[in-house]
Amino acid sequence: MVRHLNEIHERERAAVPEIKAQITATPGSDYGEELRRYLEETRRHSALVDERLHALGHEAGTRGRLASLVNGAMARADARLLTPLDLIRPRHADDRVLERARHVAAVQASNIAGYRTLERLAAAAGDPDTEALAAGLGEQEQQTFDRILGKLQNLADTLE
Repeated sequence: MVRHLNEIHERERAAVPEIKAQITATPGSDYGEELRRYLEETRRHSALVDERLHALGHEAGTRGRLASLVNGAMARADARLLTPLDLIRPRHADDRVLERARHVAAVQASNIAGYRTLERLAAAAGDPDTEALAAGLGEQEQQTFDRILGKLQNLADTLE
């Protein structure tokens, strides 16, 4: 179960710079506001999972910190390149935003599956605290997923 907590923690930490890059590429929109909420939620989830790991006598592994640093550097580089590359790409800007939103939705679906799996594993291991944490965070991920899907539909409606 600790392995699954570590994996979830790594995913949440790695998502932060990626979400920041997407916010940079989506300024001043309803979808950008949703991404800001998603960023704060992701930071909270990472902190809560980290607290649970500590309560179980474990820390986020060195591998997780290294992966987070590498992913963060890649996302920051991607954010810097995003605008110039977007300017020379032949697709319409709304198409690119929609593509990014679809990616966020896919990441959310993966997070939901991860938390639901952890919830079951914790129940089987007799760990009600981890089970409750996973259930609560999974529900929040589901709510964010539903909001992002709504924004995705709105973004699709703006396409020609």
